[in-house]
Amino acid sequence: MKENKNNQVKPQEEINLKLFFRKIYKNKMFFIASIGLFVLLALVYIASATKIYEVSTSVLIDSKGTNRVLGDSKYVDGG
Repeated sequence: MKENKNNQVKPQEEINLKLFFRKIYKNKMFFIASIGLFVLLALVYIASATKIYEVSTSVLIDSKGTNRVLGDSKYVDGG
């Protein structure tokens, strides 16, 4: 499609959608096979990719409430 200097499309150079869809229909097996291939590749990537934001944590709570400073806690040395 060629454009004039005023960014206007010439009417005789419009896209023929009927011809475009005929070409797609003619090569429909290629399109179906390529879509299937890329969906399969996407599923393999999703299954094999490592999760970036996977986080785990544990909270140690002193039920007595006597050890308020971390240095005085019995859990600091693995107790």
